[in-house]
Amino acid sequence: HTQNEWTGLKDSTGKCVNVDDMYFEETEIDEGDIRLFFVIKWIPEWAQYAALSIGEIPDYDDNGVTNLDQDRETFRLTADTFSKWHFKGNVKANPELLKLDNTQPE
Repeated sequence: HTQNEWTGLKDSTGKCVNVDDMYFEETEIDEGDIRLFFVIKWIPEWAQYAALSIGEIPDYDDNGVTNLDQDRETFRLTADTFSKWHFKGNVKANPELLKLDNTQPE
């Protein structure tokens, strides 16, 4: 699986969703709006694409699926998933994106 590998899905703008693309969802909490960042990955142990949160990436890189919950909703990517998410960039082309955290909107 290589950079720019298409998952077979498109986002709400019609862009092909690729491995290592980062998306975010804006969510309201009591303290205000936050952005939750996810990176699209191929999970070979499960033979599926999944969206890992930024915080999960280092653990997944070190330990594989050991600490991941396969039943979590973001591990079942559908066209509906991307109707609520916004494209941020590709982390292979822009590795600085991995330094983002779940933050208030820019």
